[in-house]
Amino acid sequence: GYIYTSPVGHYPNGVSPAGCYDMAGNVLEWCEDDWHGNYSGVPTNGSAWIDYPRGPYRIYRGGAWYYFDVDARCAVRSNTFAYISSWWLGFRCAMTP
Repeated sequence: GYIYTSPVGHYPNGVSPAGCYDMAGNVLEWCEDDWHGNYSGVPTNGSAWIDYPRGPYRIYRGGAWYYFDVDARCAVRSNTFAYISSWWLGFRCAMTP
């Protein structure tokens, strides 16, 4: 393992069934959604859950490499201030085919 984030594609045996690499374990990932304490009222069409005016918190998901294994999974969900910049928090570039 690494004592920091691993290079992209370093674990080719970890490819997902959808053909995606590096889906968990490097950094926590920003989400577009505003923070809500539970899923009551979540949009059912797959759109982002955004409040107007926007609150100060945004959601991040996934586990980072420095977490315990129980927290290094994609279902991990929490929040922090939208202006935070850190080595443990990033985003994922995605493309629609």
